Amino acid sequence: MGGRADISLVVNTFRKPAHLALVLESIRRQEGVDGRFEVIVSDDGSDDDTRSVVETAAARAPFPITFTTLPHDGFRLARTRNQGARLAGGRALLFLDGDCVAPRDHVAAHLERLRPGRALLGYCARLDETTSRALDPGALEAETIRRLVPRRERSALAGRHRRMTWHAAIRHPTKPRLAGG
Repeated sequence: MGGRADISLVVNTFRKPAHLALVLESIRRQEGVDGRFEVIVSDDGSDDDTRSVVETAAARAPFPITFTTLPHDGFRLARTRNQGARLAGGRALLFLDGDCVAPRDHVAAHLERLRPGRALLGYCARLDETTSRALDPGALEAETIRRLVPRRERSALAGRHRRMTWHAAIRHPTKPRLAGG
């Protein structure tokens, strides 16, 4: 990379290799951020094809991908994320769940908004299981993804955005709260 990354994407995962492959492909398709990020896939002890999915993605990616795994000992999301964060070399961290496909401008949008002492929060649009299983790399275009998101999810996201904007405007001391996703 020739120096420290601007941002490290920490992707947590557990036993969803097909979902993870789509997430990594969506990261590979990021626009306007060449050479500015690295990816750390932090696994909670999967006993499936997760490692090979990461190795395949790393062989194709124009950015570094690191894989780390912990022995599975129950649901340990925070520990898994922390393990990935420890390996991160970027100036900032961006956490993604291993089943959240990122739009092509996701990393660029975060980089554009980075400020010292500031945390950013984004929410995901949830797809039903049938729609999620039908996703493939061809469906990673923003227009296609937007069409797949149910109206109620789009409404919920718009409502969260309005509340977040209001809380920021009034400098609310405890909202919005940080959440994973």
